Amino acid sequence: MLKNPLRENFSSPRPSAARVSGERPSSAGGGSARCAATRTKRAGSSVQVAVRDARSFEAKLAERIARYEQRPRKLFVSGRDEVEYVTALRSRVAGVAAPLAARHEPGRAALVTLTLAADGTLKALDLDRSSGSAAFDRGLRESVQRATPFPPLPETIRKQADLLVVTLQLPER
Repeated sequence: MLKNPLRENFSSPRPSAARVSGERPSSAGGGSARCAATRTKRAGSSVQVAVRDARSFEAKLAERIARYEQRPRKLFVSGRDEVEYVTALRSRVAGVAAPLAARHEPGRAALVTLTLAADGTLKALDLDRSSGSAAFDRGLRESVQRATPFPPLPETIRKQADLLVVTLQLPER
């Protein structure tokens, strides 16, 4: 009868690890030492992986911090703050908004936020709260934009921030 090599591979018992590597089977005490060395090796590699992961995390964090530090610094103030520059700004904007308020129904007011660069240019004009009249809000935006450019920010503000964000109620009540 011919022997089937496939059947022989499946039916024969698996050789021990010692026989596969060409070593003699060792006693029970010797095998545990080898297992301990394997565990140490694995633990060492997991430590290396953890160190690599920590370094990767540190690099990503340093990159995020660098991007954050490049963002412009902003100083937020209210139109009611008694800062000399803000008082002058409020007067100038209220002056251009007054004729608009006289033409529309009295009692209308909108809340606007101006973002100014260090040189006084208007970077953003946001309508935070509408007056309830689209025509008044549109006219208010146009009036504020006509009042530009504003004077450059004073040195005391430029030391603190790159952008000044001022919220005003127009017209003033």
